[in-house]
Amino acid sequence: MSFTYFNLRLRILIANFLIMMCVTVAYSYGVFHVIFLDYFQITNTISSSIWTTQALTASILSPVAAIFIKKFRTIYAGLICGILVCIGIILCGFTTSYLQLYLFFGLITGMGMSVGAMLPIINISYGPKKNRTTDLGVIFSGVAVGITIWPIFSQYLINSFGWQTTLMIIGTILGIIICFMSLIGSYNIKNTTVPLDPVIKNKTKNYNILIIGVIFTLSFALISTILTYFVSYSISLGMNSLMAASTITVIGASSLIGRLGIKFISVKINNLYLLFFIYLGQFCTFFLLLNNNVYSVFLFAIFFGIAYGSWITIIYSTITKFYSSNKLITFLGSLHLISGTISALSPIAAGYLLDIYIDFIGLFLIFIIINFIILILAYLLQLKNKHKS
Repeated sequence: MSFTYFNLRLRILIANFLIMMCVTVAYSYGVFHVIFLDYFQITNTISSSIWTTQALTASILSPVAAIFIKKFRTIYAGLICGILVCIGIILCGFTTSYLQLYLFFGLITGMGMSVGAMLPIINISYGPKKNRTTDLGVIFSGVAVGITIWPIFSQYLINSFGWQTTLMIIGTILGIIICFMSLIGSYNIKNTTVPLDPVIKNKTKNYNILIIGVIFTLSFALISTILTYFVSYSISLGMNSLMAASTITVIGASSLIGRLGIKFISVKINNLYLLFFIYLGQFCTFFLLLNNNVYSVFLFAIFFGIAYGSWITIIYSTITKFYSSNKLITFLGSLHLISGTISALSPIAAGYLLDIYIDFIGLFLIFIIINFIILILAYLLQLKNKHKS
């Protein structure tokens, strides 16, 4: 039985690692953002609104995706995700107007992402508690790998074949990987035999979930905005397009360290206390951007990536301990709806400010203020649980 479960667990980890790697392709939009500005002669606000449409679609449909995953086998959910993402991105390569991108990337791809973003987390939530932090670290490493390879891989293909052909190639690759991994790595969540752990029940559960939800939402607003404009900012400092794309790659590679390393640190330190110090480090990291030079950009990418990989693993690991698997699906649908909507609107708001009112330094000061609010919330979270203990 244990050997059978080990094989099942390994298969699920590999499959969901690769699915997570694929759904992060949206984070490479910053590479295409720069191209769309010039090719379609549009503003930052319009270009960022294309990404916002995709993120909003994925967020709004998250509750529907949760219901679909609960009602049907996860294999069907994975196949639908792969087909929609494949079709949506391939069609982007045939666009003749930026308005078509709202339909192909914004709507069709966003529908696929609404399923793909939740499916791996739901699968892992059915594993034993003792393996959950490790398993989440492994599958979220797929996010890190995706953020690492997609921007620089996309820029390489763009330099070689042009952006239209690049989108067709990427769409095909994503469709094949997601669909195939769904076939070999999904199981019916209704009939799984993996033992479940008791749900944590305590008086501060609702308080913890509320604060964590707000922290999660603000954090994703930051990361989505940074990944949208970081390439553009790097080019403004004099980097070439490939070097600028590599800044996102550095964030992704560094987040891999955070995702895998947090497992060893969290064994000795309470996760909620650890979360506070992670955000404290991230807060200090943002001041590097005020130096406005190439070296500071890469230093920021390294430290911010480590912090990003750490807090996302801790937050999801904490959430899975508060809910049974069926309730977790519903909660994730609601959480992704709220956080996804805010994080989808933040890049377009930043684009509007950049077009009319502020420069990148002004935008970074706003990031510092938001991170300070997150830091206060993280402090209140660990303080409340310290008093409880």
